[in-house]
Amino acid sequence: MKQRILVIDESVSVRNFFKTILSDKYHVIVSDFKEETFILVKSEDISLVILGIIQPIYKKMTFLRRLLLINKTLAILLVGDEHIKDEISKIMDYELMDFLTKPGSAYELTKKVERLLLRRDILRSGISKEKESKELIKYLKIYESPILGDPIKQQIRVALDNNLPVLITGEKGVGKEITAKIIHWNGPHKGGKWIKINCSNINSLPEIFTEKTKVEYGTVYLEQIERLDTKWQIVLREFIEEGLNNNIRVIAATSVNLQEKKEKEEFDSHLFYQLSIIPIHLLPLRERKEDIPAIADYFLKEVRQKANIRAKEFSLDALEVLQNYWWPGNLTELKSVVVRSAIFSKEEEISGSQLLFSPKVFPSHKKPWESEDILSVETLAVKLAHKIKNPLVAIKTFAQLLPEMYEDNGFRNQFYQVVNESADRINYLVERILKYGEMTSPNATITELQPILHRLLGELEDVEVQKEFAHLSDRVWIDQEHFSFIFDGIIKSITSSLPKNSPLIIRTHDFEPDEEEKKTFADLGFPSKKGIRLEISYPRVTNEIDLELIIAKRAMARLGSMKIKKSEQENTIVIKLPGIQT
Repeated sequence: MKQRILVIDESVSVRNFFKTILSDKYHVIVSDFKEETFILVKSEDISLVILGIIQPIYKKMTFLRRLLLINKTLAILLVGDEHIKDEISKIMDYELMDFLTKPGSAYELTKKVERLLLRRDILRSGISKEKESKELIKYLKIYESPILGDPIKQQIRVALDNNLPVLITGEKGVGKEITAKIIHWNGPHKGGKWIKINCSNINSLPEIFTEKTKVEYGTVYLEQIERLDTKWQIVLREFIEEGLNNNIRVIAATSVNLQEKKEKEEFDSHLFYQLSIIPIHLLPLRERKEDIPAIADYFLKEVRQKANIRAKEFSLDALEVLQNYWWPGNLTELKSVVVRSAIFSKEEEISGSQLLFSPKVFPSHKKPWESEDILSVETLAVKLAHKIKNPLVAIKTFAQLLPEMYEDNGFRNQFYQVVNESADRINYLVERILKYGEMTSPNATITELQPILHRLLGELEDVEVQKEFAHLSDRVWIDQEHFSFIFDGIIKSITSSLPKNSPLIIRTHDFEPDEEEKKTFADLGFPSKKGIRLEISYPRVTNEIDLELIIAKRAMARLGSMKIKKSEQENTIVIKLPGIQT
């Protein structure tokens, strides 16, 4: 017997359109938003309701809730504009509900109806395979979510109606295993076994690839296929070629360029062609910037449900930060950031500054600020010792003279002045070192550079500051607290040795990073095709590199780079920061 679908819409033409498309497979009843519709739901065995929804939505949502009070197992397909979908997701969360965005295709309509009815049957069946049921529902939801994007969904559809091998490629964290499971749980093998094999640590392939196989049907997911031993490549190739078990689907995945390995004869060429009959390449998240807000919202909604936390949403500046971040860990890293930020944020709206990124992972065993290029810890220690020793010597000298000259008021006053100034200087140096020691991996956000510079320079006295800012807006990735610490130290170091009213020139302009600079930015987690260059020029007074500049240079390696250029007349400190790509 055909399942019954009730179409409710104010437009007669829309109701007839849905009826025409679905009548071959389902028994379709059409109705308007009227009281008689509730009688229909009570008297007819309705499986699914297609409900057209327009503004104001509260009337339609009230109507929908009354329907669900009558039948709590109804599957619901809402049809409306994109902005209405966002509103509904905030006010109603129902297990058996999906949304078809207008205008929508006939194919999309039929697939959404099929998946909703399948999900309903699973929930109603009470079958003993509880785990399989949960997995099926889980991957139906993921397939319908924005995680993979529409182009990939279209490629997945090709794989759903057949048993052909699939090759999934892409960087780590882009969702290769998720894609494979979507194909398994939405395709013809959804009731069969899911078998995952990591090709990097197997000595032999299981019996499913021999004539002894006892697996009736299912999917075998071969992770890191490029690391499969040569002899087992031949076994797998023969299994696919000879069709030893047509009920077993093979899905392989790799993070490397398998075609390049094939051309270098490092991977069996025949197996490569067999596996790549249906190729699916998943783009890194940095190349899907327009999808990031929707994916982040999806993860946020997921964590709200699982962690039972109050409703939260991202601010516009937070979404901009997420879109401009490099995401070396792709979807895996994005989900981690969203979950962490949602749990620890105390506000209902998560701002850009409240996003909690994980500690940066660097490709080498040394972090950039631990590089041999940066002035060593030994140099830092020697400079610090000298800086502290000088005021201590002054204090000791005056202390030795104090018993003899205590009655001299002028000496006593000078003694108190020297002690206070020396103690303040030592305290300042120790505070700076302690602050530097407390600095962890920076929590960088998109920041306007010039307002920070104006604020820090506004407190200067006894120097003539000249500002030459090339742009009205210089947007960079920085941790404001770290940068303020660095810049303040540089300025104090410079001005402490300059004569009164000396010129101090501050310049900013953008530049295109060279390969080495791109690598530096990438190691910091902020690869960018644009950089912002900050120059601080001042008259050359001494050849000595001050302790403050050593600390600043080491600290700056966490945010970008810093160099000190010397000439006969002046010194220039050059700071390079990762800019924002537009």
